[in-house]
Amino acid sequence: MNSETGYFIYVGKQGGKYDPKKTSFEPYPGYEKKKILGPVPDSVIGKMAYCGFCHKWVLGAVHKGNVRGIDIEQYKSSDNEKVLILVLESPHKDEFDDNLKPILPAQGITGRNIENLIGTRNFVGYLDKGSEYVVLLVNAVRYQTSCAYVFGNMITKVRNKVFKHLFKEKGLKEDFLNRIQNYSKNNGNIIINCCTEKLRPLVEECLCGLSQNEEIKNGQDYHPCFWWTYKQYEKNKKRRGG
Repeated sequence: MNSETGYFIYVGKQGGKYDPKKTSFEPYPGYEKKKILGPVPDSVIGKMAYCGFCHKWVLGAVHKGNVRGIDIEQYKSSDNEKVLILVLESPHKDEFDDNLKPILPAQGITGRNIENLIGTRNFVGYLDKGSEYVVLLVNAVRYQTSCAYVFGNMITKVRNKVFKHLFKEKGLKEDFLNRIQNYSKNNGNIIINCCTEKLRPLVEECLCGLSQNEEIKNGQDYHPCFWWTYKQYEKNKKRRGG
């Protein structure tokens, strides 16, 4: 890690604004040094169980004030607990407060979709209807790889570039694996790779080794921000003019 605590990117300007095309991981003449925000702690967002009366999986979501979920370090787990781990790629804007301090994963539409639609996803077929699952949200990289506080919004190419740099060259792949292995020690645990399309294969390479363990099941799904119901999909389609 840098002698200054954290990770950094260097950004140039065009027309007085930070230009996502002008980014570097090394100092460059005229570029400004910007810290990559983080780390955002992993979280427990609730417990999930099958409701025989309504014939569906139900998540009992946990909120602490306006914050969705609780820091996993504050959660007291029991020895034989089963967990369902949803893996996201990295935090974005909603995961930081107005002072740019980390909150927890999935504080925006991603979290709302998880709470409302998790029971409708195909991966619930992996779950044992006779068991209760603690649902964890884990970012493969716990830093704001989109650098949205610099550019103001999501620039996909920047997000992917920064993610790959931190994951492959700065040791965060090992950090991710260590966390996943620590969270999935018990029998019957499920890991679902919900990273965005371009980054999902990179994360899946890590998870494939874990899936050789018969005690762990590994699956994939779309990123939760795309877990629309049909009506939501139609509304978004019309809004986009498609």
